[in-house]
Amino acid sequence: PEQIARKFAQTQEDYFKQFVADIAARHEKKAQLVMRGFDQNLISPEQWAQLKDVAIQLLRNSVVHGIELPETRLQRGKSQTGTIQLTLSQQSDGNLMLVAEDDGNGIDFNAIRRKAVVQGLVSVSQADAMQQQQLLSLMFSSGFSTVTQESEDAGRGVGMDIIKDIIKNMGGRINIATDAESYTRFSMTFPKK
Repeated sequence: PEQIARKFAQTQEDYFKQFVADIAARHEKKAQLVMRGFDQNLISPEQWAQLKDVAIQLLRNSVVHGIELPETRLQRGKSQTGTIQLTLSQQSDGNLMLVAEDDGNGIDFNAIRRKAVVQGLVSVSQADAMQQQQLLSLMFSSGFSTVTQESEDAGRGVGMDIIKDIIKNMGGRINIATDAESYTRFSMTFPKK
């Protein structure tokens, strides 16, 4: 069973790496995916099916929203190719943790404020007064997207709400860390089933 699980993990890694490469190419970006821990932390097929949906949404967001265009990355003193890391680990309490991190833009809180005003969710003064935690909550609401033009990969306002729902249904929680022009990290902790 362990050998089958490792082979399965490799197949999934190949799939995700191609997925990232395809989205990056469509957006004229360069991105590489590094995956860790999937072959050591064996999870049930049912739980993997849920995690796969979460990973797809996070990887798509990392490429579309996080990773900058090659010329922008060079101006910021970064390599032209953005790096996305997807790591699965077991915590000391027995829970699993899935971490998705990119070395891109960071979350654009002002873009979230502007979009919230445009969508009529809040007034300009309310948006200006919103704290980062409140803005992150908005980002997870259904139908919310900061992309101005809808594409195959973004702008339909589905994605972050799916992630929130799946992790919640798995009995888990999400933490977000971000720094402008530096990184965004989503850490999702959930019980192993």
